[in-house]
Amino acid sequence: MSINAKKKPSSNSAGAARGALRETARKLRVLFDINHPADVHQFSSVVKILESRGHTVRVVARDKDCTFDLLHYYNIPFVPRRGFSGWKKIPGIFAIDYMLLKEARRFKADVLVGSSGNLYVAHVGRLLGKPSLVIDDTEHSKVQNLLTFPFATRILTPDTYSLDLGKKHMTYRGFKELAYCSPDYFRPKKTVLKKLGLNSPDRYFIIRLVAWSASHDIGEKRLFDVKKTVRLLEQHGKVFISHENPESLSRTLRKYLIPLEPAEFLDALYFARLVVSEGGTTAAEAACLGTPVVYANPLMPGYLRSIIKSSELIKTASSDSQIKSATDYFLSADRTRTHYRKLAQKLAESSSDINLLIADTIEDLALNSN
Repeated sequence: MSINAKKKPSSNSAGAARGALRETARKLRVLFDINHPADVHQFSSVVKILESRGHTVRVVARDKDCTFDLLHYYNIPFVPRRGFSGWKKIPGIFAIDYMLLKEARRFKADVLVGSSGNLYVAHVGRLLGKPSLVIDDTEHSKVQNLLTFPFATRILTPDTYSLDLGKKHMTYRGFKELAYCSPDYFRPKKTVLKKLGLNSPDRYFIIRLVAWSASHDIGEKRLFDVKKTVRLLEQHGKVFISHENPESLSRTLRKYLIPLEPAEFLDALYFARLVVSEGGTTAAEAACLGTPVVYANPLMPGYLRSIIKSSELIKTASSDSQIKSATDYFLSADRTRTHYRKLAQKLAESSSDINLLIADTIEDLALNSN
């Protein structure tokens, strides 16, 4: 089932205002479970749209990385919950399911919503006989998908998603990062440059490193030498590192850690000259913002394949030499910042408005469940 959502509004507030035009007789109670910091960005506008339509929203959030900081930044109240890692993930499924079940009952949720691999909303929705919506884009997360998809009521993915999930599968044009990185929703703040000790014309680069501890990272490892990449990029400008687990960095590299609040990271991506990223989400975010990316990760979800195929915004690399070649390509004189901004604008113009689509789908699920 492929969906073309309405034309995108001009801003976050406009999105909420336009979303309010869709009237529903029944006011819903919608529970979101936030499992990753990117989920906060993805759902922040959806929460505003739903509330503008008169619905009540409850957010439950895992204590992971900067998730709580981002929720405070967006002024979204939340109920905290635990997360688990390593071997504890297996018994942790039952603990989180039980906590979310109690919260959903207390809140009297009509619909439960989660992002990629959120098996908990799918499980609890099935236990309560309530519809669940999972917005997914990670085909290679095999274990999580196996534990999620059979129990979810509806699964929403980009139309570049390589799996066919049957009747419960609904697709849209674009990818989730455009929900908060498209020019219609994102307004860059130049104040971030001052915090980085830079002036507007200065060049700087961001290296985004992952912890390689997620379930979909099992068996994979880093493809390049971080110190070599830092030295390469320092020939052209200042270098900053963003890391999922900064404590794991060597003392030599810790001095490159980006000195920003989590909510300012998207602004830093926007003004950067180039991003080298192990993370698929960061790679897509930078591309949507019009910043070229060298993606160094063996895992290739469909949405990244789509960006690579349809634009010049992302190049892949699996070695130090390939990172150098891609860097030279992106920094060539005939490829200006304006050039990449135009490519990002084309990505946004060819996309659905994922925020309105999610809000409408939530209402439709509740209506059809009665």
